[in-house]
Amino acid sequence: MPMQFFKEVFQLTFIFLILLMPVSTLAYLIGAIGSCPAEDGIKVAKKACLVAGGMGIFFALTGSKLFLSLGIGLPTFKIFAGILLFVNGFSLLKLKGNQHVAPTELKNKKIHTDIAITPLAFPLLTGPATIGQLIAYYEEMKTPLEHFTLCLAIVLALIISFCLFYVCLKHLNLLSTRLLGVAERLTGLFAITLATQCTINGINGIL
Repeated sequence: MPMQFFKEVFQLTFIFLILLMPVSTLAYLIGAIGSCPAEDGIKVAKKACLVAGGMGIFFALTGSKLFLSLGIGLPTFKIFAGILLFVNGFSLLKLKGNQHVAPTELKNKKIHTDIAITPLAFPLLTGPATIGQLIAYYEEMKTPLEHFTLCLAIVLALIISFCLFYVCLKHLNLLSTRLLGVAERLTGLFAITLATQCTINGINGIL
């Protein structure tokens, strides 16, 4: 039983890391920092991860009730969430260079902490596609232990994301733009795979 629990947590954490796409968010954050101290960027990243975690768990727990009250069934929602994730993943595959850098007006001597909520927490970390997938996964789980596993995996995925932000911002001079681009494309490939599976599951649920 413990081994099965840890296996499920590991699998879900890996899936949620793909959904969060922290590498893409990191590219934006680096652009937003500009010449600011790394500590400022780390504070913003910490706030973004906390907000994203709260949003992810909130929508996972309550989102399905909202959509069901509107008459939207789970299979239909899976198809919609799969399409959104596919678009996000495909956009990462098509990136040329670092296209996720922040707008020029953010690159000043003082980073705007407002960007921690928008756009870092939403929609970069927990956008519509991520929220949709979280709701779909939550609805497939029936027991309280499974729901706890999902929430734990969300928290772990965001902790790993913050660790990525922390290390990269602290050692920005060692960060390779080419490596960042490769990581973004790999994330996009995994996201497309997850999106295809989600869409197929939704279609099977209707048929």
